[in-house]
Formats: sequence, C-alpha cells, structure tokens
Amino acid sequence: MRKKLRTFNNDAIRLSSSESDRESWNGDDGNRRVFDKEKAYRAIGMLVCAEKVPPKSFVNSNFKSFLAVVNPLFHISFPNIERHCLGIYEEEKAKIKQVLGSFEGQITLSLDALRHDGRNVYDYICLTAHFIDGNWKHKNWIINFSRVWYSLDEPPEIAILKSLSDMDILSKIASLTVVNHEGYDESSEIIKNIVQENKSLQLNGEIFLVHCFADTFRLMVEDAFEEIHSFIWKLRCLVVCWKSPPLWHITLDKLQEAIELESKGQYSVENGCFPVDIPPAKEWKKVRSVCKLVGSIYNAAEVLFHTKCPTAGIYLHNIWELRVSLRKESTSSDRFLKSMARKMLKKLDEYWKDTFLLLAVATVMDPRYKMMYIDFSSMKYEGSGGDSQVATVLKAVQSLFDDYAARTIETENAWSDLPSDPSSSDSEDKVPREVERRNNPSFGFNCLDEYNQFIQSNSQPPKSELELYLEEPVLPWSKDFKLLNWWKAASPKYPILSKMARDLLAIPFSLTSSYEAFSSIIKKPDRDLISLSPELMNALMCTRSWFEHAKHH
Repeated sequence: MRKKLRTFNNDAIRLSSSESDRESWNGDDGNRRVFDKEKAYRAIGMLVCAEKVPPKSFVNSNFKSFLAVVNPLFHISFPNIERHCLGIYEEEKAKIKQVLGSFEGQITLSLDALRHDGRNVYDYICLTAHFIDGNWKHKNWIINFSRVWYSLDEPPEIAILKSLSDMDILSKIASLTVVNHEGYDESSEIIKNIVQENKSLQLNGEIFLVHCFADTFRLMVEDAFEEIHSFIWKLRCLVVCWKSPPLWHITLDKLQEAIELESKGQYSVENGCFPVDIPPAKEWKKVRSVCKLVGSIYNAAEVLFHTKCPTAGIYLHNIWELRVSLRKESTSSDRFLKSMARKMLKKLDEYWKDTFLLLAVATVMDPRYKMMYIDFSSMKYEGSGGDSQVATVLKAVQSLFDDYAARTIETENAWSDLPSDPSSSDSEDKVPREVERRNNPSFGFNCLDEYNQFIQSNSQPPKSELELYLEEPVLPWSKDFKLLNWWKAASPKYPILSKMARDLLAIPFSLTSSYEAFSSIIKKPDRDLISLSPELMNALMCTRSWFEHAKHH
C-alpha cells in the first residue's frame, strides 16, 4: 500500500494553505509550483483503476491522518474519488469500444458466476470478451460485472445484452463459454437467440454454447464424494480434525493417504478429536472405488489445468482418454464402481455431445494434429463407428472455411465497388485507335481465346487454402510449440484459413485454471468491490482488466 501511494505522496507532499483548487508554493529551486486538486484526484483514480488499490483506503482514518499532515485544508472525499474513477472508466471504455468496433474478426464471450454467501446470498456475473488481435495476441477484456437482481426480475441476460448492445458487438459474437451452474443455461439460450437475430451463426449454432470444463469435472467429483460423505466426515475426525481448503484434489489426496494408512493398520479411535468408530471394510471398499474414478479425473485435470496455455488438441485428447477409462469401469463386476462410473460417464458424455465438434474443429487448426489426429483417435477410441465422426468433422471444417471465403469475397467486392478516380476517364477516351489495337491481349496471336478455352478444359481447378493446409505433413509433436506464432507466420500463405483459425483459437474451454480449477465451491467476489455502488464496482472490474492486459502486452 505504501509503495502504491508513493505516486500520490510525491504530488501532495508540498501543498499550500489556499482553499482554491489550484494551489501554489515556492519549490527548493525558487521556481513557483502549482498543486491541482483535480490532478490529485485523477492520480488517486489511476491508482484505484490500474493498481487495484481499494478506493475506500483513501478515506479511512489512517490516510486522513497522513493527509492532515501534508495539507490540513485538502479535504479528500469519496464522491470525488468515485467521480474520477468513473471518468477514467468512460475514457478507457471508449478506447476499448473503438478497438472492438474496428476488429475484423469474431469475438467470443465467457460468462462466469461468483457467489457472495454472507447474511444473504447474491450472485454476480462477469462477462469477458476474448479475441486474438492482428498481432496474434490474446485479448481477454471484462466488459461487464454486475449483481444478478432476481428479486427485481432482472435475470443475468438483461445486463449482458445491455452491455453487448452498448459495446455495439452483437453482430460479432461467435460463441459463449458459460459456467455449469443452475439457472445460466436458460440465460445462455436467450443470449444465443438474440445474437442469432443480428447475425447468421456458424454451423447453425452448433458451436455457439461451450460449457466450462472445470465445472464439468467439479460436478462429476461432487457426485462421487457425495456417495461417501459420511466416510469423509469420519476421516476428518480420525486425523485430528483434518481441515483443508475447498479443493477436491486435496480431498482426493487425503482419501488416498487414508487408504494407505488403513492397509497398515495405523488408525485408532484415540488419535482423533472426536470419538468415532473406524469405518468397516465395506466402506473402505467404496472409498477405493471412488479414489480410482476421481483419480482418473485428476490425471486429466492435472494436464489441462496446469498447462500454461492448453490447446483444443490437449483438451480433446485427455477427454477422449478419460471417456475410455470410464467406459471400462462402467462394465466392472463391482456394482458400486459400475454405478458410479456410469453416473460420471453420463455427465462427461453430455459435455462431449455439446462440445466435441468445436474441440475437433479447433484441433484441426493445429498443424501438429490436422485431420490426421481425428482419423487416428476416431479409429483408436471409437473403432468402426469412428468413420462417421471423421466425416462430420471434415464437413464442419469445410463448411466453416467456405463461410470465411465467402465473407472475404464480399469484403473485397465492397472495396471494388467504391467509385474510381473520375480524372482518369478522360485520358482513357483519348487513346489512339492503333495504340488500342496493339494493346489488345490477342495482338500477334489471333487464336488466344480458343487456346485459353483449351487450357481451361484440360486443367485441374486450383486447390483451396484448406486443401493445401490439410495435405501438408503434420508438424512433429512439441509440448512447447507456439501455436499462435505459427499462424502469425503462416497467415500470408493462408490469408483466409488464418482468419478462421484466429477466431477458433480464441475460444476458452475453461473459465479457470491452475488450482482454482480444482475448487469444490463457486468462486467468491472481492468483498471490497461488492461493497461499492454497482456503477463503481463494474467500472473497477473492467478497467483493472484492461490496464492489467496492457501491462503484459
């Protein structure tokens, strides 16, 4: 806090005793210095908007005591701080709106939900715009953060659609990644329908809605742990009141550790903080089954959530592997294991049904995979039934490419329809007839038209960018491969296909990563932020995301 306030301190350390907004004093060099209260408030506003300093920290008793020392007559007020923060927000919002408006590609949205569960339970929504700019850099900008006012009959889609309309990007939305929380599917469908009124959705909207994969895992694990919730409670008592953060992989680790200790006979009632009986062998068997299934989920989650920038291919491969594992367990002779595996597989299959096509198409846009990986995996995991899957993916890729090619032609035609320079027409009319004859393409070769027709009838049509891309050999697998860098370099060779790749590769398949993705509870909002007015809360969430992104690019 002290470090972040140094900027303001340097401006405020020599204030005069004047009551006016602009105060002056003689500096150490004898020159006149001027202090401007509005500039000071502006500096505070930048600290709040860009450096994430809590705005109320400037009006608490400690800071006011500090300010009383540097200038007793500078009475700082929260309304003035809020006014400047909102002003900065409007300035930056205009810049963001201009960038989004001039962006030629498509924009994908993500809708995250946060929950405050104090005396009353409130939901907050966070809407983020994702796209890859002309320099092939990811942009992830929050464009709305607001509380859901169910009591006032204002469901999530009201604030979301207002924000999209305000930013004037309804006609540019390509997809929406949403949380798997109850109540948001209906809102997502409404948003999809409104977007579809403003544009034609690609592949008839089949790839518009994407559910957060971390949430899918969380729900699968919740079902498994619910089956042994009484055992987990006993375990907490047996290991000296075991406490852990609400992360499901930590619970898994504790259960696996318990199984190992139980096999060595190291559990005793006396070791715990409450008198509970040691679970019987039947319960331990259930725990082993749960650990086996959740362990398979963790193996996939570890790869997906601890990889810095997991690509669609990484998602597709690990989900396919997990489905195969759960399929195998769903035929187990152990009735409990079979039942749990089928319940988990049902949830995963629902996700697979909704997201497979998009994952597969985005995977084809990775030169390490292309259609070759779809062929390979469909044969390996689906057997003879994989042929139709391959055909479906190839058809979708071709359809998307045709759509991008058609839009490119429309854009080029729009440019060509612009009026030409009228000054050039006069000179063209005055070309002498003999010069005009010599300029004829067939001059000196009077069968040129027939020859051209003969060439066309005996020539193969040129291959499209997509055909050339798919025919080239796949690149060797490399974990550190920079996919966006590759497409940036290849965009001159594939001008249309690179636009398609850019839009597909911007889509997030999970709204959380790293340890957050293992959370067993809905994310919580910042208490300092939600204590502010709705306008200021939204302004700070947005500007902080915009300034943070600017720092890293």
